[in-house]
Amino acid sequence: MSDLPSYIQVLSNAASLDDSAVGFTNQRTDIFKAFEQAFAAGNTTYSHLDWLLKNGSGAGKVYAAILIEQLDKVAGKQAYESLQGDETAVDYRSSDIFESRTVGDLATGLLNGEDVIIFPPSMKK
Repeated sequence: MSDLPSYIQVLSNAASLDDSAVGFTNQRTDIFKAFEQAFAAGNTTYSHLDWLLKNGSGAGKVYAAILIEQLDKVAGKQAYESLQGDETAVDYRSSDIFESRTVGDLATGLLNGEDVIIFPPSMKK
């Protein structure tokens, strides 16, 4: 889809699910910066999130579900549920924690209230 915003394109190809601070220097990655842009776009990006949920990389699908949940709690829950059976491995990076998890495991964690992504103060609603 060529009419996708650049930040959705970045998320669709995300090789990892990055939190707001990664590595010993706690840097924001380009992937997380794209997530921030999508978050800031709010409802204007909603139509692209369904595409991302279906067509993105494993990490891209999880980002899509998180963003959908931020806009619509019920739709977000449905997005998480739709990903629960997905066995795609995703590199999850938060601070100095680097681990491999499946999309389904991350989705189940999110359904159970796990804070997979720590929202920095600039992203608090």
